[in-house]
Amino acid sequence: MFNQFYHNQYHMSTSLQKPFLNFLYTAHLKTYAGTDLDRKKTKCIKSKILGHQEYYYKEKEWEYFDSYSGHIFPPGKEVVFYKKQPFWTMSYQGQYINNKKVTAKEVYTFLREALRDNNKNNPFRGPKKYNNDNWQYIFKMKGNWKYFIGREEVFYKNKLVFFQDIIGSIIK
Repeated sequence: MFNQFYHNQYHMSTSLQKPFLNFLYTAHLKTYAGTDLDRKKTKCIKSKILGHQEYYYKEKEWEYFDSYSGHIFPPGKEVVFYKKQPFWTMSYQGQYINNKKVTAKEVYTFLREALRDNNKNNPFRGPKKYNNDNWQYIFKMKGNWKYFIGREEVFYKNKLVFFQDIIGSIIK
């Protein structure tokens, strides 16, 4: 009985891979990584978790929720729901490396720019590499949409100014 349930859940999640990836790609572009206008539309007015910044986006049967706190050590978590059930999650934790060259605001502005350069096949964070003048973003991951670990880094003039460790998986 359990094996049949697991088999059905596995095939259901696999058949949802493409719709999920398309939704996540759009959700990221409408929330934290989005333009100022998009972020304003999807930012939650009242946070469910005290002291957190939160975003919510919905499209048909899919829902996306992102919650994070802090600017120097900013932990956060994203959850995607399908038909009101938890489907996928991603957690991230890292830090802004305080220095005299760039502010946290400048780092996060560039990070959002890099995150907007993602693609529908791998929309978990930004591209493998993204450059703009003195800025560079690098994202490395092992695994796939069902389970992965990764790390993103932001460099300014070849000096590391921000990093995050990331883990994501489907929910069963």
